Amino acid sequence: TRRDDDELVFLRDRAILELLYGSGLRVAELVGLDRHDVTLDPPRGTPLRPLLLMALATERAQGSQWLPSQQEGPATATVHPSAAAGFADGALARLESEIAEIVVRLKFDRRQRADVVLMEKGGWLSAGRCANALIRAAETDAGGCAVYHDTPVRLLPASSV
Repeated sequence: TRRDDDELVFLRDRAILELLYGSGLRVAELVGLDRHDVTLDPPRGTPLRPLLLMALATERAQGSQWLPSQQEGPATATVHPSAAAGFADGALARLESEIAEIVVRLKFDRRQRADVVLMEKGGWLSAGRCANALIRAAETDAGGCAVYHDTPVRLLPASSV
């Protein structure tokens, strides 16, 4: 039906925009993608760091253009409640990768995947809110970047800071 076709076009267009906006690909690179260029095997956490760090690219997070007032307090880390056993919604926690850690405020969301910690891009390093501090830089076909989805992390109590 026409409505189903419109919904499929909307979903396709949204996926294209999310991929462009979130990955930093240029349009020519996106157009040149072949389905064999995309790995469908999802990355996995490790026994020590079972969660994967993901970061949202939003219009306010681009280029770290946040106002100083938006950099106050710990960054928010959204998790499924089952990913944060022993923590309360709104609690402070240390989010640790193999190279660094930052203090975050947990936000529970049952819609969130249980193996993912979701943060916004754009936090300032000087304010202790920069998810990039947790990530090794990597060289890809598209150039240098932060590899969020390949970064295993874990939550630790903030009291042991």
